[in-house]
Amino acid sequence: MNNQAIFCVTEKGIEIAKQINEKIPSDIFVIDKFNKNFGISFTSLKDTVSENFLKYKYLIFIMATGIVTRIIAPCILRKDIDPAVISIDEQGNFVIPLLSGHLGGANNKSKEISDILNSIPVITTATDVSGKIAVDTLAEKLNCKLDNLENAKKVTSLILQNKEVSILLPDNVKINSKNTEGIILISNKQNVEITKIIPKNICVGIGCKKGIRVEDLEMFVNEVFNSLNLNTESIKNLNSCWVKEEEEG
Repeated sequence: MNNQAIFCVTEKGIEIAKQINEKIPSDIFVIDKFNKNFGISFTSLKDTVSENFLKYKYLIFIMATGIVTRIIAPCILRKDIDPAVISIDEQGNFVIPLLSGHLGGANNKSKEISDILNSIPVITTATDVSGKIAVDTLAEKLNCKLDNLENAKKVTSLILQNKEVSILLPDNVKINSKNTEGIILISNKQNVEITKIIPKNICVGIGCKKGIRVEDLEMFVNEVFNSLNLNTESIKNLNSCWVKEEEEG
């Protein structure tokens, strides 16, 4: 399965989907009445989107933004979970990121698609239009996970207000190590907003005896990570030898 899905409800939409698919392989969903042995047929857009909302990283709709907004509304959960949602008009004039512009990568994907279609990306997020970087954008670019969304919003707000926000302390105090366990904050401000982003850079290798339960493996991994003062949110992938592929764990 591709990590990108395109939904079409018109014949012109199908042509645009084909253009995108030539450059970025996609699963293309086409409404029954216009499907001529191309893509995945559907009859109900609402049901199809609901079934596939969390199965793809990018959901691209070639239709009016109003339709897309109504269709995705019941599916939206949280910005750190929701996929990137993009709307394109059926003439291919505008590419509009509607959801998860930063964390989900909708803004960057819209620019990529705009280059393919020679169209205009419509970016509305405050940090992008003001030429600044948001904390969640920084996390996305570093392939990291935000520790706390609310704190990230507060720090991003400071960036938008042109307030001073520090990443590194003075030269004699280093916190740019990947394994930092302590931070000294030097500031004369009474209230300082602080946030943390978590790199997803740990590959876990797991072996087990026959018949080990999933719960036991999960408990073991948690114990190891706790003993090493590591966050399980940093896990990039879990790996084991192919001879264990039939094991329950």
